[in-house]
Amino acid sequence: MDLRGYLKVLARRWPTILICLMLGVVAAEAAIAVSTPVYAARTQLFVATRSGAHR
Repeated sequence: MDLRGYLKVLARRWPTILICLMLGVVAAEAAIAVSTPVYAARTQLFVATRSGAHR
């Protein structure tokens, strides 16, 4: 099958492809919503100043 054949199949089956895509997105969103985060990040910033006379 060449590119034109694939495009014809996509043109005929676009509703099915769209529904499958939407179901995949909804399933991924549901999996993300119910899963607990595995990694957490924390940062700490230390600032020091010099006191005294400047040279």
